[in-house]
Amino acid sequence: MGPPTSDIGVLFDIDDTLVDFAGAARSALLEVAASFALAARGAAGAPPGAVAAHRAGAAHRADGVGRPSRQEVGEQVLSCWEVVSEREYGRFLAGELSFDDMRLARMTELLREMDPSGVLGLDPAELELLRNESIFTHYRPYDDVPPALERFRSAGVTVGVVSNSDGDHQRRKMAAAGLDHLMAAAVFSGDLGVSKPDPAIFVAGAAALGLPVDHVVYVGDRWATDAVGALRAGLSAVWLNRLELPRPAGAADDLGSVPGSADRLAELTGLEPLDAEFARRLVTR
Repeated sequence: MGPPTSDIGVLFDIDDTLVDFAGAARSALLEVAASFALAARGAAGAPPGAVAAHRAGAAHRADGVGRPSRQEVGEQVLSCWEVVSEREYGRFLAGELSFDDMRLARMTELLREMDPSGVLGLDPAELELLRNESIFTHYRPYDDVPPALERFRSAGVTVGVVSNSDGDHQRRKMAAAGLDHLMAAAVFSGDLGVSKPDPAIFVAGAAALGLPVDHVVYVGDRWATDAVGALRAGLSAVWLNRLELPRPAGAADDLGSVPGSADRLAELTGLEPLDAEFARRLVTR
């Protein structure tokens, strides 16, 4: 990236903001689910419905076999993973677990939920290796991201990322998505020891861009963690609402209206209206 010609910078969240993390995670978890289904078919002495039988209930197939289908197992894995991942990732962000320990704990809990009797004989470490290797093959930027980033770069706007995760993991992810070369700075909670929405991580991001906080816009997909957190740190904030969620009722009313339209981002950065798809995803005020 060449020297900036603007005194405004933009910091981005990564997962589900720049990179389609949800899509990649789903694809990788379905490969894990396939391992469960295969093990259930081949495990000696495995009772009917050994894979998540206690969760499947009436979802068992009505063909007399009693085992959930591969699709049903996939749905069970995705549902269970959402719960255990949220819990264990929260422990990582709180400093209770290292990143690698969190990953193993997450898969161990998933295996315990899906195969409580342990009859399938699956190894959580091997399953996590499978999931992690798979997910990196699925990381892609959203289609609207490369043109938007190129637009910022061509205008001389300094661009970086601030993310709640392990630094090495996120750098590898950005490289896999082909976005690493577009970033002038990167700040990660795993390196800094503090996580969003703590103001300190946003301040560190602005400092990494070489700009004061009031010259930096933060763009992220989570209302409280990203938009409100950035505002409390003194940055401008834009909520990139890819899931088209409603603004939480009564959230951060003391902060006033969070700027979030494409016009507002263009105003803050001095750019003309951005890529139409990218702009459509920016929540209006």
